[in-house]
Amino acid sequence: LGTKGMKPAMLSSLVVLASVDLVVAYLPLLGEQFGFGVLLVSILLTARTVASIVSRALLPWALRRIPRRWLLVSATAGTIVPVALLPLVPNPWVIGALLAVCGMFWGVGQPLTMTWVVELVAPVDRASALAVRLTGNRLGQVAVPMVAGAIAGVAGVASIFWVTAVLLSTAAATTWRSVRR
Repeated sequence: LGTKGMKPAMLSSLVVLASVDLVVAYLPLLGEQFGFGVLLVSILLTARTVASIVSRALLPWALRRIPRRWLLVSATAGTIVPVALLPLVPNPWVIGALLAVCGMFWGVGQPLTMTWVVELVAPVDRASALAVRLTGNRLGQVAVPMVAGAIAGVAGVASIFWVTAVLLSTAAATTWRSVRR
């Protein structure tokens, strides 16, 4: 964790993974508030998943044309506004488009943060660095939803998406500061 750039890499990885989890867990509640049925919410979540798969398939192409640092920052920054808008737009077509945008960016987030972590350390330390990254992700998958759930209990379901947008903003800012050189 003391390696220069490791903390922003870990934060970016953790936030992308936790953001996906929060959207998957709380979109059904938001959908219920909007009067969406189970099938519609499933289709909306599928739009995010398909977009993630497509973005991962296109990642080699993107890496040949777009600097890696821009892709790393976009994995979080590109989803701030779409996530924040989700509870404000009760239109399933718009929500589907917002989720597809999120899926495109989040799809590249995990593989790019993994290579970021690997590139920060000596080859002999790569397995340990990836283990620390994985541990951080798992801790984030427990802690972030727990805190978000407590906030939602007080402030409502929409707050989850705004808290997620704040987390994404923080991760985007720290990633940008770390990779801008």
